[in-house]
Amino acid sequence: MAIHRLTFNAGAQTIRTVPLDSNGRPVRVASATYAIVDTRYDADDASHEVATGAATVDSVNTTLSAAAGRSTADPHVVTVTSAVGITVGRRYLISYQGQPELVRVVGIDGTTVRLAGAVTLSFPSGSTFQGAEISCSVPSGTTGDDEHLEENCLAVRWTPDGISPYLESIYIERVAPAQLIAPSDILDLDGSLEAYGDVEMTLDQAARQAVDDFLVDLLSAGREDTSVMAGPIGKRALQYLAAWHLIKSVTEPSAVTRAEKYHARYCELRNGLLQGSDKKKTANLTADLTKKGEAVQSRFRSSW
Repeated sequence: MAIHRLTFNAGAQTIRTVPLDSNGRPVRVASATYAIVDTRYDADDASHEVATGAATVDSVNTTLSAAAGRSTADPHVVTVTSAVGITVGRRYLISYQGQPELVRVVGIDGTTVRLAGAVTLSFPSGSTFQGAEISCSVPSGTTGDDEHLEENCLAVRWTPDGISPYLESIYIERVAPAQLIAPSDILDLDGSLEAYGDVEMTLDQAARQAVDDFLVDLLSAGREDTSVMAGPIGKRALQYLAAWHLIKSVTEPSAVTRAEKYHARYCELRNGLLQGSDKKKTANLTADLTKKGEAVQSRFRSSW
């Protein structure tokens, strides 16, 4: 289940999802409704539903003007008859004769659209390229309510046309996650990793998965994931974790060895960041986002 992370006191904020059919495949729907719910209250309580309405369906509906996919020179690129409405960062469905593939746009140049990952199927010219996402707005009164701050009490109930309703969590935090990495950061660690992109996941997917895992590890260690400005230690840890994600399923012996070393180094850096004395270029924050005082452990730092 997706978790929508929103920023406290940042006004109304939009959340998006891609509906899935009963087989778990992404599907384009004609319409949908939503309800923002507070799970602390029973369904028949007036406070249970915070906001309701019709979800916005991405209206992009165009076609490919050239073949796309694994049989082409660059499967990361598609050419469409019209790029009007296509937005970087959004997800779209390419489909032909009932066979869909979900893609995410990372760049647009005229009618040439670059995707985060390679198109794995082969699509002929004339295949449809359609918006896949539905979205809604979480009101400012909800994102700015102290009662919702860093509490697992909010969710959105989506009801797409022809699909059973489903819930996704909404988490309100003081600031957006401070430590992120980009695909280029993985290649800064080891340029040869580019050859493994798209084997199991793209560089972008590996980077995002590493960030998600790192934030969960912080929470598991009893640390709010927005209370640590991890600096270069955290960034390097994420680089190693993303590298591990890229090659963790590759069975070639040298890749297996590299994966083990990457993950071990991630664990070493993560543990070093969270345990013992305060680290240079790392800030632990209080609830009002000011730097905490020196940790007790730091007073017993070895001087030799």
